Amino acid sequence: MPQLLRDIQVALLKALYDEQSGKLVALLVRLEAKTNIRREQIVYGFGGLFGVYMIFGYFAQLVCNTIGLAYPVYASVKAIRTEDKDDDKQWLTYWTVLAVFSLFDFFSEKVMGVFPLYWMLKCAFLLYLYLPQFRGAEHLYRDVVDPGVSKLEAICPSTGQLAVARRPTSGPAPTSTSTFVALASTDSFLTVRL
Repeated sequence: MPQLLRDIQVALLKALYDEQSGKLVALLVRLEAKTNIRREQIVYGFGGLFGVYMIFGYFAQLVCNTIGLAYPVYASVKAIRTEDKDDDKQWLTYWTVLAVFSLFDFFSEKVMGVFPLYWMLKCAFLLYLYLPQFRGAEHLYRDVVDPGVSKLEAICPSTGQLAVARRPTSGPAPTSTSTFVALASTDSFLTVRL
């Protein structure tokens, strides 16, 4: 863990002192000149205030979910527009890992009552998933999601073949919903009425 923190600090310092980084770095340079406080200390201060807000703030859930969704949606749209398929794979991997995580995130309200750091940690986790310095989604997909799906497919080979079909319109009129779910495998076919 200490190595991870050192890596984060090195990446942050590199970004803060790269003059090509854009308007945010230019703003930090001006703040540094006016306050005589180094720019990394300014960022650490804002990061601390943000962390406190994510623990006690009223809209912490909204802020966290915006961080986890707004940029990834924008980056995904840009990736779809390009001919390069590597960025498509990166964002598809992110959305897959996020979907798996969302299955457990359902219990966030209960967790918040016991563990008030939840939104701050979730925000850090989401950033870890998609920031290019970490690409955590690729690691989690490779180490957790893909092996989990492979085990599920080994247990239940028909898992990947779920299909929704409509009842044919010929014949007697249905008295209720005519949607069926068909679960097909190589050696069986099961129809369940909803």
